[in-house]
Amino acid sequence: MLLVVIGVRCKTKVSKGQAIFRLLAIFFLIFCSAVWVGCRTSAPLNLGGGVTCVKTVGFAGTSNNMTLTFEPAIGKQTGNQVVVWGYFCANSDCSTSTTDWAANTSYTKGSSPYGAANGASLIQPTANNPCGFAYVTTTSGTSSTFGNEPVWTTNASPCMAQVGGVRDNTVTWTPLYPKVENGRQVTISCFAASPNSPYPLQNDRTYLNYLYFCPSMTSDSSIQLKCSVENSCSYISIFTSVYTGLCGTAPCFDTDGSNNCSSCTSLSASTGRGVYTNDFVTSLSGTVKDENLTPSGGCAQIQQDPKYFPGNLVSAKVVSSAGIQSCGATWSPADNAGMMIANIKTANSAVARSSGNNR
Repeated sequence: MLLVVIGVRCKTKVSKGQAIFRLLAIFFLIFCSAVWVGCRTSAPLNLGGGVTCVKTVGFAGTSNNMTLTFEPAIGKQTGNQVVVWGYFCANSDCSTSTTDWAANTSYTKGSSPYGAANGASLIQPTANNPCGFAYVTTTSGTSSTFGNEPVWTTNASPCMAQVGGVRDNTVTWTPLYPKVENGRQVTISCFAASPNSPYPLQNDRTYLNYLYFCPSMTSDSSIQLKCSVENSCSYISIFTSVYTGLCGTAPCFDTDGSNNCSSCTSLSASTGRGVYTNDFVTSLSGTVKDENLTPSGGCAQIQQDPKYFPGNLVSAKVVSSAGIQSCGATWSPADNAGMMIANIKTANSAVARSSGNNR
């Protein structure tokens, strides 16, 4: 049995009135048990190829500088596989730009409890940072001189293998990313990130989307996302789906990819060229103004809540042949949108003829 978790935040700067409305909506979701309907309107949903969606739950963040998501209980799913989509914006007002690194500059870690909400410096370097991480100061100091900017990330290894602190003269920077934890705030170690997480969505590098997968779920009955630096991830959100029939032994990812469009009413995204047959293809798409989305490209709706948090759609399908895979979505009226997509092996996947191992 498999569990999929996907995280998304609201993608527009919210007014005070909107924030209050969304907080009330979350209160209703939590205390009135109106969790997001997944696997279309009921579970299970048979996707073919031996894969079935069993259950989904989710939570959309409603404030800036968060530490944790809330995750409705999923019940015991021991041995099931889990995919986690985590989504947040890298600055407190979800604007389209975050302060860049500057040379010979004093940066502070702020006051306790530390984090961006309490005065810690937050930057998103544009140079030497192909992974696009945003960073928060965890040690105060002065940055390096001009021409000696740190190498924040490289293309030599997966981005999520580069989440350690970065020393910048006398400053220490810690990257922002969502950790997958249980209700006791203990990291669930079975999760691995997709090869190219995070992807920026909607042509905006401040909107960072992450995908995780666990091939055999622990005995934990709840899953949440925790910001790597407390009080620093804005509108951090999560979606969770439970499946049977997916890959049960790591490594399980085949390929991933993303796409964006501006002032559009449809969008599709494609993965890299996968080498496994019988892959599970899953995507997360979202629009800036939160229109209701309709899946396309042969992908079925797994999760969307048009009443409380529209504009975020999880869809999926199972394909028999190896290669480049796609999902799509449509909506109206025109809006800016983004989509991330990935192939995950199923229990029936095998390396296609004339293909070598991809990852």
